[in-house]
Amino acid sequence: RLVICLLGRSYGGRVRLVICLLGRSYGGRVRLVICLLGRSYGGRVRLVICLLGRSYGGRVRLVICLLGRSYCGRVRLVICLLGRSYSGRV
Repeated sequence: RLVICLLGRSYGGRVRLVICLLGRSYGGRVRLVICLLGRSYGGRVRLVICLLGRSYGGRVRLVICLLGRSYCGRVRLVICLLGRSYSGRV
């Protein structure tokens, strides 16, 4: 189960990921869509995240870098926002 909290809003689900950035919401099954700084990224079983000009991509592996800290894992997602950590298994 994946749980993400952004700007005080919490999102959770199985095999479904919902991310809300800058007032825009994105959701899908087995497909992840992320929009940062006006750029959109989407794919199936593949995740691509771009933060502060750096791009990260991989299959069944997720890499997120926030505030200089890097998090990576397989079938496990770890997100740290504003000092709070969230982890879950897909």
